[in-house]
Amino acid sequence: MREAAERRQQLQLEHDQALAVLSAKQQEIDLLQKAQVEAKKEHEGAVRLLEG
Repeated sequence: MREAAERRQQLQLEHDQALAVLSAKQQEIDLLQKAQVEAKKEHEGAVRLLEG
């Protein structure tokens, strides 16, 4: 019974760590998507300037 409790505790720890990694990756994706939107706006602005 003790081994099962220890295993459960270990799995919970690994689960919590995985959630933390996932959260960090999601924040990184959000930042990259925002940067991509900004780069696209800058590119479109530069194209308009060159066309004008």
